[in-house]
Amino acid sequence: MQTVPVKVGDIPGQSTSLPAASHQYKWTKGGTQSAEVSAGLEVLARMQNRQIEIIIGIDSDYVYKGTTIYLPWWNSIGFTGTDGSEIKHKPLWQQMEKLAGQYQRIQMVKIKAHRGKGPLQWGNEQADTLAKEAALI
Repeated sequence: MQTVPVKVGDIPGQSTSLPAASHQYKWTKGGTQSAEVSAGLEVLARMQNRQIEIIIGIDSDYVYKGTTIYLPWWNSIGFTGTDGSEIKHKPLWQQMEKLAGQYQRIQMVKIKAHRGKGPLQWGNEQADTLAKEAALI
């Protein structure tokens, strides 16, 4: 199985400069948390080869825990919280689950924000740019 760090410049037909967001799914307004989830969605939407394992470096605790711990649980209980109320950013999390399900394997790696060099850090900086863009919509 091939493992490939996600980098916008590695996507066929894309340059290393960040193109405009694809908006292949519905954005929702709502602060930094929704922007971080939206940036993760954008990465998954842009990848064309979904038959490989991808590694995503992420600095957001909300998205890291949401994707690695809570998403399967939220799905099993209808995307509601323990008190029965709807979870925050439900449409985005549902879209995340749908897109993530199209991949052979996704590995989330927790990284420190704005520190270090390397492909995961570079990709994280690109995700921050997408999150800022999403927050403005």
